[in-house]
Amino acid sequence: MIVIFRAEKMIARAKREGKQELLDDKTVAMIRELDGSEANTYNWRSQVYGEPLALIAGNDRHPEMYVNVVDCD
Repeated sequence: MIVIFRAEKMIARAKREGKQELLDDKTVAMIRELDGSEANTYNWRSQVYGEPLALIAGNDRHPEMYVNVVDCD
């Protein structure tokens, strides 16, 4: 299933979980760049290992990247 990654959901979750120290300027910039990207929940890690992840396809600006499905619409 295709879902849409939302940067604000990921940032809010990191803060809620007490992981705001992981949100340095470089990381937040990368998260915001990915905002609105399509991600596919049908991927190796979610199908084989049952992890709640969606895969954003890579491009010339960033490699492919797994994101948590709770950070997606």
